[in-house]
Amino acid sequence: MDIREQFPLLPLDHKLQIAISLNIKHPLVISTKNPNVITTDFLLTCQRDGQLSYEAICVKPAEELAKKRTAEKIDVERVFWELLGVRFRIFVLTKQLKAQAANIKWATWPPRHGYYEDEFLDEAVLLIGTGLQMRTTLYERFVRHLGVELDDAINVMRALIGSKRIQLDNSRDWLRLRLRLRLRLRLSIYWQYCPSSRIVGQIWLWNSGLLGPVKC
Repeated sequence: MDIREQFPLLPLDHKLQIAISLNIKHPLVISTKNPNVITTDFLLTCQRDGQLSYEAICVKPAEELAKKRTAEKIDVERVFWELLGVRFRIFVLTKQLKAQAANIKWATWPPRHGYYEDEFLDEAVLLIGTGLQMRTTLYERFVRHLGVELDDAINVMRALIGSKRIQLDNSRDWLRLRLRLRLRLRLSIYWQYCPSSRIVGQIWLWNSGLLGPVKC
């Protein structure tokens, strides 16, 4: 029902007593040497079978859990919430989970910002069809049939993924994938304007500033 981020563990005196009982040095503010306020990453308010309950979640990268000081701070958090009768959980942030979170953020950006009507996306998904297809072919199809720009063709695909009209393997890193797609799309679309070596000109391809002018 509700998610609160960086929830402070107060009062300080209560938390200090926990640290003392665990024989753990409480974190201090470096500039003042006063006790620092420890926070829990997420405090969830849940409702199950008409009953309200709370869950405290600590999020830590996998590599951080091996550090003794990190483990001590987590222990203070755990005891704090257990004394209040609140379930405490640790969410381990692995490289794969980081990639999945980035994937979801990337794919859901157009829907979250109100891009494209449902009718437009319904028309776009019909252009995909079934079977194995080249991604660049799909983007080119969006450009031709939907009248969108090159960058918009990628955003249309993002919207289709974010609205769950199509599905991808979320265990893969889409960030690296989409950078390659942007480059390949521009190469395949613009190259049609240079069908033979007799046509002389320059096409400016840009992909995060990595490419310069290409002669054809």
